[in-house]
Amino acid sequence: MGAATGGVQTGISGVQGATGTGQQLKGMGDQSVGLFKKKEGDQNGDDDDRLRAKESAINVPLSDSLDPKKGDKYDWRKFQLLFGKAGVATFELFWDTEEANIDMDVYDAFGVNIGKSPPRLDGQSSRRVLVSITKAGTYYMRVMGKKESDKSIYTVDVKWNGPPPPVDVPPTPKDPVVATGPAVPPGPVAPELPPSLLTDPNKVLGNIISAYRDGGGWVLYIDRGSAQKVHAGQTGVILEGPDGEKLVEGGNVSISQVVDANKSIARCNLNRPPGKNKRVVINLR
Repeated sequence: MGAATGGVQTGISGVQGATGTGQQLKGMGDQSVGLFKKKEGDQNGDDDDRLRAKESAINVPLSDSLDPKKGDKYDWRKFQLLFGKAGVATFELFWDTEEANIDMDVYDAFGVNIGKSPPRLDGQSSRRVLVSITKAGTYYMRVMGKKESDKSIYTVDVKWNGPPPPVDVPPTPKDPVVATGPAVPPGPVAPELPPSLLTDPNKVLGNIISAYRDGGGWVLYIDRGSAQKVHAGQTGVILEGPDGEKLVEGGNVSISQVVDANKSIARCNLNRPPGKNKRVVINLR
């Protein structure tokens, strides 16, 4: 990855312009203590150089601490800045101890200093550095306390309008294959049967209360009405006997009138009386 083309840093009072690659390299030399190896006397060296910088998330405040008296002068963090287009990243540092004066510098993937802490103003307990990001990749932040009075808890945050790094999701383990002998070809698939007349939710089963002849057919009084969603114009069929689903030949019926919630009148062109065939199925659709 190429170096970022430059950085813009800002304190509370304003923005500092980058002075070019030459001064960046000079700044890198001036601050080389702790850059690549643990300094003599350091007791907390797990993240005190760039090689051991801890991976950190963008847009998420992160708290840690420095204690120069115990040798903990440097903390390094690394951030993955990904994007669809170039932009400006804001590196922020805040600390708790008023007497402390903590510095923060920003480096690219090659270790070139591309953002240097602005001078501290009186009473200020924070730093802010703006860096122009022209290439996606890894960027580093070094937090540094030089004096014993710089012992403090601090919080850093990198504000970047870009996606977070991709997360590696382990593949879902597959169940072990158990040998079961030669594969057996599947048998014929049974055809899907239509729903039963008696259980079809689009039909309702009723009973013939009475019947009388009218011309060449019959008028039937049925114990189903508006409460069962029966209405004039619906059709149905008479079933044979007290059970089963066998249809009476020529037993088609048509609802001619709904009398009330539980009674309706139908007509049928049977050439004989319904007799013991008292059940009728009405199509609700």
